[in-house]
Amino acid sequence: ATAGASQDIKQATNIASQYVSIADGIDYSAFGKYGVDKIMTLTTKLLSEIWKEAQKSIDDHWVYVEAVAQELIKNETVSKEKFLEIVKCV
Repeated sequence: ATAGASQDIKQATNIASQYVSIADGIDYSAFGKYGVDKIMTLTTKLLSEIWKEAQKSIDDHWVYVEAVAQELIKNETVSKEKFLEIVKCV
């Protein structure tokens, strides 16, 4: 993973961990090792579910991904206006 992607993964993990540490109104961080293990299990599960949803969304909209990728290959950048134009035309 690149440095940017690695940082994104760390940030997503931290956010997910904070979210699940108080899941169901229970502050798992107050339960020592059991709490840490529970937080890690819930974090892994949450991130796995999010990954599956993201992958499905990409798969469902692959035609748009390809069209934007082609534009990036041609011009290196895509403006908001061009992006919206591509998405509307595909």
